[in-house]
Amino acid sequence: MTRTGTTDVLIAGAGPVGLSAAAELRRQGVRCRLVDRLPARLPYAKAVGIQPRTLEISSRATPPTSIRPPAPRA
Repeated sequence: MTRTGTTDVLIAGAGPVGLSAAAELRRQGVRCRLVDRLPARLPYAKAVGIQPRTLEISSRATPPTSIRPPAPRA
């Protein structure tokens, strides 16, 4: 598959870091393209948790409740 176009930044890897970088660049008005070696997203998460600092940084763009469901009651 061949695509043509103009981009300012190419991001390799659609994991948490690549997605965060792409989102932040777009907020700044930077044209970016995100590529990944996998043809589709995985049906499961590979992470086992989210660090508090990650939630703090991501809360600028997305409220933490939208990326983390409430914990089940014991």
